[in-house]
Amino acid sequence: MNSENENITLQAIQKHARDWRAVAFSTEPLSKELAKTAVINAYLNADLEPPSRFVWVDSPLAGALAAEILIMRYKNVAYEIYKKPPFRGMTYVTGDSKKQRESQEKQELQKLFLSIIEHYGRPTIEQVTNVINTQIDRGLNRLTRSDDISTARARFCFDWIGTLAKLSDQLTREELQFITRWQYHRIRFGYSPRSWGMGYGGLEDGWYAWVDVLNSVKPLDKWNVFTDVFRHCGWWWPFEDVCVLSERPRLILRDEFGIRPHCETGPAIVFRDNWKIFARRGSVVSRRVMYFKRDPTLRRIELEGNVETRRHMIEIYGYEAYVRDTKAKIIAQDDFGSLLRIEQGFRVEPLVLLRVKNSTPEPDGTIKRYYLRVPPDMTTPHQAVAWTFNLDIDTYSPAAET
Repeated sequence: MNSENENITLQAIQKHARDWRAVAFSTEPLSKELAKTAVINAYLNADLEPPSRFVWVDSPLAGALAAEILIMRYKNVAYEIYKKPPFRGMTYVTGDSKKQRESQEKQELQKLFLSIIEHYGRPTIEQVTNVINTQIDRGLNRLTRSDDISTARARFCFDWIGTLAKLSDQLTREELQFITRWQYHRIRFGYSPRSWGMGYGGLEDGWYAWVDVLNSVKPLDKWNVFTDVFRHCGWWWPFEDVCVLSERPRLILRDEFGIRPHCETGPAIVFRDNWKIFARRGSVVSRRVMYFKRDPTLRRIELEGNVETRRHMIEIYGYEAYVRDTKAKIIAQDDFGSLLRIEQGFRVEPLVLLRVKNSTPEPDGTIKRYYLRVPPDMTTPHQAVAWTFNLDIDTYSPAAET
């Protein structure tokens, strides 16, 4: 890119990034007419008959349940929709297929796309998408594999009765029989919702913002079909003659960087059927983490059996306080810092922390200490620091740092 084009592209990227991020994190209710029109155009673009019926749900979890019921009677047509432009075009812009390498035009498009990413980075919203995917997968598996379905349902903040009632109003009698089968575990959710063929709508990964920049430089075929779907739809599942569309969240809370779902005191994402997702720094967490925040005690950390939940509890408790209160043992020291070890019980691997000092003093002149969790097989701070750079001791050279 020459300097002139680079400036134009930078301005375009800044504008496109703001616009698409506003779409991605929107908590406004969907316009059903605009969403319906966008989906119909996507069907027509794939040379398919538009659906005669739309099933509207208030969350992706409700949409996943509806899709699991409908997939028993209707063919999923996501593949037919995505293999047409502009969806197919995204494959050769962002992918690395054999056909792409054989096409000079596709090579030029990908080169331009990668140049945009290389020059200006690629901020995404995939953290939100991943958190929702993770919770749906956990929810469906737990719901259908638990010996006590009432207990499984209770573990999710979700209006099961209201959701089933709303689905019952929109499904036929023949389709409703599968709800009964689902309630009795005869359906096993063995796949991620992505495996059924679905679209993320506005919560798709943020790469389409940069593809939109690419479109402004080199127009892509039928791009408006793509943008309409992602601007006006939540997650959706296309079938022959019927389509499931889910609402946007009514609340999304993020960390200080504005990317990861994060809340220390309650749910980070809430949908319109009261489905709540608790997340901290981009990871789905148990509600026990929220309760721990109100009363952080060492005893509760020691009794926690889930390793991931325990990690979040320790972060909330504070590594400095945790090291002090557990009387952590210093197992090695050198010029790179200190290596501390904390035994966490018979069934939990030891917690090994690398303690380092900030090279820049704080405004009051104090030197702040940081703790980094490292694998339990680390034996020296030098080795642990090298590991954080994905290097070994022989390769890691502090003199080469910038």
